[in-house]
Amino acid sequence: MNTNLSEASLAVLEQYRRLPGVQAQHHRNLLQAIQASPLLVEKFNSAVAENKLKGIFVLPENSFAGGLFDPENQAIGLGRVIN
Repeated sequence: MNTNLSEASLAVLEQYRRLPGVQAQHHRNLLQAIQASPLLVEKFNSAVAENKLKGIFVLPENSFAGGLFDPENQAIGLGRVIN
C-alpha cells in the first residue's frame, strides 16, 4: 500500500491552501490527517487520479455542515474553522 500522496493529490491540497480564509494550520491539519492513514492516502490518490476528486473548497460561513461532497463539481467542501 502506497503511503505517499501523489503529485496530483498534493496539487489539490495546495489549491485548498491558497483559498481565502484557509490558514497554514488548516492545510497542515488536513494534510496530516490524510497522511496518518495509508488507506486514506490510497483512496485520496485514487479519487484524484480517476478525476472523481478535483478540488477542495471552503463552505460558506452560514453552512452548518462540517463537510460534504459536491458530486457536480467533484469537490470536497470543508466547514470553516472558528479560531
